[in-house]
Amino acid sequence: MHTTSQIVCFYMHKYGASGTPTHPLNLRYNKIQTIEINALSGLKNLTYLFLQYNQIERIHNGTFNNQGILSELVLSVNKLTSVTVGMIKGLKHLQILKIDNNAITMIETNCFNGTNISVLWLQYNKLTALPWTLFGNTQPTQLQLWINSNPLVSMANSSLQDGWLTWCYGYFPFCYQGNLYGQNMLDKLSCLHIGRVTF
Repeated sequence: MHTTSQIVCFYMHKYGASGTPTHPLNLRYNKIQTIEINALSGLKNLTYLFLQYNQIERIHNGTFNNQGILSELVLSVNKLTSVTVGMIKGLKHLQILKIDNNAITMIETNCFNGTNISVLWLQYNKLTALPWTLFGNTQPTQLQLWINSNPLVSMANSSLQDGWLTWCYGYFPFCYQGNLYGQNMLDKLSCLHIGRVTF
């Protein structure tokens, strides 16, 4: 089993430390369990990072502090159980985040504050609720959200502000203490797939 640092060192030797957009870092189908805080520190010009189909259980806070131009991060099919502010910190140009098919039960409030996310994959996790705010003071201009196949029972109105959710694939309506929740948000959708309702 190789550590993330060993694999990145091989990448830098092969492509150079610049990590240019023509050579995105592809670490799919390995056995990575943890991403160390300094594992990517030498790859400041990465724009795409593919980490799906590993066994990632933990990403240390501050791991992406030096990835200021990273625009796509794929963490699909791993073993993450939560998404924290510290994990996402530093990804101010992140546009696409795919963390589907994990075991996520919790997303911290304001977790995506400071990012530029327009595509967010959360499907096939274990989320029962979304926090009151996801994006803090940096609400996206538009968002494609995938939340199907989660046991969602509630979603706060402020999680998804009116007017910028342009495409959503998920289970609707949401129910919170017996009441339909987020009806104004539903009225703003331009495309909606209605699946089975989860209560």
